[in-house]
Amino acid sequence: MTNYRPLKIATRIVEPKDLVQREETVKAFYDAIGDDYHALHEGRFCDEILEYFIFYFLPKPSIKVLDLGGGVGRFAIPLAASGYDVTIYDISERMLAAAQKIANEQKVRLEYQKGSVVNLDAIASDSFDSAICINSVLNYCEDHVRAIAEVNRILKPNGTFIGSVNNLFAYAASQEMKEGNLETFVESMETGNRHIQWGDIAHGHVTHDFTREELSSALYTAGFRNLSVLGIFNLLGKYFNSEDVLKKINKERFFQLQLEFARKTQYINNSDDFFFVCNK
Repeated sequence: MTNYRPLKIATRIVEPKDLVQREETVKAFYDAIGDDYHALHEGRFCDEILEYFIFYFLPKPSIKVLDLGGGVGRFAIPLAASGYDVTIYDISERMLAAAQKIANEQKVRLEYQKGSVVNLDAIASDSFDSAICINSVLNYCEDHVRAIAEVNRILKPNGTFIGSVNNLFAYAASQEMKEGNLETFVESMETGNRHIQWGDIAHGHVTHDFTREELSSALYTAGFRNLSVLGIFNLLGKYFNSEDVLKKINKERFFQLQLEFARKTQYINNSDDFFFVCNK
């Protein structure tokens, strides 16, 4: 059984006021849910798939890994438990406090640092072997181009950058079209931007979703190379996590099929998220 119950998402066209202090609204959102985030999201099947690919592509343990927007440590904690030297970097004090509590309970050692991915000035250049940036962190950045350039700066030569971002068409089609929000869909497809409101949480925020071409261009422009993009949620979608569905399918077989189809280039654009791996 899983504790995960997805919150209902409401979206609308982005207004100019939404772009003012954009990252402050993201911080306010995660501060508001920091104490409950782990309980709300525990057992998400999509995170099992993400974890598999993170471990698959990371170099061997003992290297220094920076988990950007690492939140409550969903990926940092298993990495640290496996021998990686992990620092969580997050904009929300509440999320970092929750991560520290969970890590202490599991007797896992992590380093913690507060800040925005757009500004990594507190981190020396060429200081980490790898960086991960999972689950929409780049989507929520005020300036994703600068954020990606900052990641390149702090990585050692040949360092590995692993991340995932929302696929613009998949999210706009699944959320705007299904709700009949045609004008929001058109605006989202033109700008990449949407304002999202999660359940009854007071603080909504802006997300910028990516086409595969925009993501690739931003990574190459920042100086990354050897880019691979996978479609890791191109079968049932990222948040299908319904108990009814899981009762009907062989979970282990589905997991293996998703790993297989993630690598099929003709289906990458069908995925809710783009998962990427590249080197400095």
